[in-house]
Amino acid sequence: DEDSPSRPASDASGEYRPFVRALSEFRLCCRGVFAFAGALAVSFVDDFDLDVDVQFLLCFFVVLFGYTMKQQISHMAKHGYVPWNFSKKKASGSRKKGKQEDMYDV
Repeated sequence: DEDSPSRPASDASGEYRPFVRALSEFRLCCRGVFAFAGALAVSFVDDFDLDVDVQFLLCFFVVLFGYTMKQQISHMAKHGYVPWNFSKKKASGSRKKGKQEDMYDV
């Protein structure tokens, strides 16, 4: 199987191949077709016809977001990058306005 993660990073010709796919394009396409066919089939079954509640959708979104982003958020917090930290220092207004070279100073 050429998609196995144990494949070396370079092949016999010596070409460096840094990216090893975890899921082949064929398997991805098959899963997409099965998901689409399943969703289409379920949409015609009356037992799966549920009422939509705004509070439930909001709760579902928050739970799904937390579940999918917990690794990224914990990694950012570990390395000190917290985008919602409002205690950052503001840029001082002492720069002269109108100078082009000051626009890109950091």
